[in-house]
Amino acid sequence: MDRHRSTISRDIKRGPEQRKKNSLASLPYQATSVGNMARIRKKNCGTTTKTTVHNTKTIMKYLEMKYSPEQIANAVRSVKVYTSTIYTWIYKKIVPIDIKRLRGHGKRQLKISN
Repeated sequence: MDRHRSTISRDIKRGPEQRKKNSLASLPYQATSVGNMARIRKKNCGTTTKTTVHNTKTIMKYLEMKYSPEQIANAVRSVKVYTSTIYTWIYKKIVPIDIKRLRGHGKRQLKISN
């Protein structure tokens, strides 16, 4: 099979507990069906985006009220994203607002370190 024995044993052990009736995994062990299930699991893994309708509408509302992205990120409790994320969404047009309408006209403030 050209795979390490522990890989094969983990693959076989994973199968019976997760098998449900009337599914592709209910069949006896076959390498092709296991490969298909692995591809499906791989497609579902990874990070999720915080771009939700609620977040974008709330950010738009506060930007229209002349709040800066810094103020939104630090003061609005319902929006749990960082300032850089808000700026990224503005630059990528996920939050549809013109950069010139921002309070600082899109210029980020430099952090002064001592």
